[in-house]
Amino acid sequence: MANVVTTSPEVGWAAQPLPVLAWPQGWLEGTRQFWLTGGVYNLGQGVCENPAVEVTVFDDTGSIVGTFETGTEADALHWEERGTFAGQGVSPVGESLSWEAIPRCSTEAGEIYGPPQRGSLNLAGGSRVWWGQRYRTQ
Repeated sequence: MANVVTTSPEVGWAAQPLPVLAWPQGWLEGTRQFWLTGGVYNLGQGVCENPAVEVTVFDDTGSIVGTFETGTEADALHWEERGTFAGQGVSPVGESLSWEAIPRCSTEAGEIYGPPQRGSLNLAGGSRVWWGQRYRTQ
């Protein structure tokens, strides 16, 4: 999942998008459903079509407990444009969870992935979840 610049004799170097996550925040809603919100910037010269974020959630032992994907409100991001996203996934169990989010763009040449970001939530001890409360990542 790395950025790949494609070339061809007919087209030459193609301008590629570079999706980058901006301030992703993980939290639990009152039903203990995990949410991830934030933004995706396009820092590349190409157009980022169908920007999305792929999220993997891990339990306190490091095992994958679920994955989900969420798109931004924008259909396309041009250079230095930002789109916001919000998506929900699994209901965690255990004392903590961690997540990895990878931004993605579609192009004529295929999928372009940006750098991953990671975070964690401590679910143990006094971290009770009440309706309407959000527990943000550290």
